[in-house]
Amino acid sequence: MRQVDGEYRHFLIRQVPLRDDSGSIVKWYGAATDIEDRKRAEELQAELARVARLTTMAELRRSDRPDSASTRRAARVSRCRIFSRPIWREFTWR
Repeated sequence: MRQVDGEYRHFLIRQVPLRDDSGSIVKWYGAATDIEDRKRAEELQAELARVARLTTMAELRRSDRPDSASTRRAARVSRCRIFSRPIWREFTWR
């Protein structure tokens, strides 16, 4: 709906007819609830979830690159576990 100042807002509109004994509509009852704040909060929540997903994906990509000694050592340790070698051998490899 559009307000007097020209701004459009979201409304939840519900209508129920009042019928007589023959089933004809005599009158309509209804309510219009302004839900603009709720809609904006939902949009903000969706945007924050998208940013969190993108941030997590970027962090995972960054952690996949073995660019430091500790990361390379962790990769060797994980390879030892994958190939069922004793972890103590990790320190003797060159």
